[in-house]
This record gives sequence, structure tokens and C-alpha cells, in this order.
Amino acid sequence: MQSNQHASRRPEPPEWVRAALEGATALRYVFQNFFGEAWFAEIDAGGNVELVGQDIDWTSIRIPADQVQAELALQRAALCEPTASRPPLAGQWILNDSERAWVLSVLMVATQQRPQPERAGA
Repeated sequence: MQSNQHASRRPEPPEWVRAALEGATALRYVFQNFFGEAWFAEIDAGGNVELVGQDIDWTSIRIPADQVQAELALQRAALCEPTASRPPLAGQWILNDSERAWVLSVLMVATQQRPQPERAGA
């Protein structure tokens, strides 16, 4: 996982953030839609994506790393389609516009996941 390269005016994040980041082996994202339904996503070090949502009864949606780019292209193109004809996420889950925008951001990050090269002498 990449370290943040941005400077901060605050020397340490709040305790709850530090606790969430300690020992993190994956990138995690949270979203809550207008109806109060929560969604969570995790991207592992290999770029595999797992999404779960209250709106879909906490069913896991797994998108393997080798399918993330195709799903991203499909969902990105869907933004231009009328709502009724938009393709479902992973072929089965209907998203509203805000959920789709959040999923797009998660998929975009997953496409940027690259194994970090070993440092000499590390």
C-alpha cells in the first residue's frame, strides 16, 4: 500500500483513524447513500475488489483484479445511459447515481493497484 505523500498540518490523525489504519493490509472505503444505506468496499494488495451493502442485504460482490478494468469501463459508460437501461454492477446489482459514482471511484483506485517493488537492502 502506498504511503500518503501529502503534508498535514496536524501531526497525527485522530485516534479512531489511527486504529483503522494500523496493520491495514487493504484499502477500505465507506459510503452511505441518501436513504441511509451503508456500503463498504475493500481493495486487497492484488487489486481484487469486494463490495458489500446494506441495500443488498450485505451480499458480497467480488470483482477479481483481472475483471476490474472491464467493470470500470462498463460502469463508466453507463453514466451516459438513461437510468432504466444502465447495466447492473457485476451483472446483478442495480445502483443509483450516487452509489454508481462511489463504486466508480473504488474501481478507479483498484486499477491503479500495482505490486510495490522490493527495496534494495530492505
